[in-house]
Amino acid sequence: MPISNQQKRAATRKLSVTPPPIKGRGTPPGSGHVSKAEILARMRENNAVTSENNIFFDKDGNKLASKFVSGPFYDIPSAKDHPGLIYRPTDAGIGGNLLFSDGARWRAVGGTINVLLKYNVAPTRSATPVSVAKFILPYSPVEGSLWQDGDLMEFSSVIERTSTDAGDNTKTIYRDVHIGSNATMANNNSIASTTTSAANDGISELMLRFRRIDSSTIQHLGIRVNAFDNWSGPSTFNPHSAFGITDFENMDAANMNVDFGLHFSAAPSVDAARLYFVFARLVTCGPGA
Repeated sequence: MPISNQQKRAATRKLSVTPPPIKGRGTPPGSGHVSKAEILARMRENNAVTSENNIFFDKDGNKLASKFVSGPFYDIPSAKDHPGLIYRPTDAGIGGNLLFSDGARWRAVGGTINVLLKYNVAPTRSATPVSVAKFILPYSPVEGSLWQDGDLMEFSSVIERTSTDAGDNTKTIYRDVHIGSNATMANNNSIASTTTSAANDGISELMLRFRRIDSSTIQHLGIRVNAFDNWSGPSTFNPHSAFGITDFENMDAANMNVDFGLHFSAAPSVDAARLYFVFARLVTCGPGA
């Protein structure tokens, strides 16, 4: 006898019934899963940050937007409380830099933060430093400066010397780097004022490299390291000392203006110095503050 449509539908309903969940050994009756409150309680016990459905909670149970957060560096959360979190500071550097928490400090994804790129600035004949490029080094009340203890700040630059007046060969071009909270370069302290060349031609790529020792101490690396006593303790006058010099504003308390400038040893009548190219980056290689 053929099966009726009603019998077919009844059989289908029996097959489609969802079986009850299989409870794990020791699971109390009536509880098929661990509650979010229990998860957060365990996190607090272990001082941890975890993710549920790609939502992050800190050790206090506060929900983060996601594993990837974007905002001003001023608002960056504590690295110690958010291991594994990735943060994109919208006001730090150029070209979409990303930071990640290693559980102790924030480091750049890839190790470096690109902070400055500039080409072809109008020439100058000034005998005092003139800013030809600058960037802002932001700070956070929670984490201090983007530039942390032990990290490097590196500048690569190419400078063009215009004209070929032989009488101006004695007037040397200097590169200058100043740092401070004032918007005007001349009102901030100098990290370096380094000679380049008196030759009447283009000046090849030159590297400036600085190490942050602490929030107000900076060392200028790689220049005439035998020109001072390297082992007698902090220097009060020579930034090339292994101990650097403590002569700067507290970088962990305010945004810092970092200016890259040029000047001549004496103002020339014909020659001029023109920035052809400058690129700067931070290397997050230090232990942090």
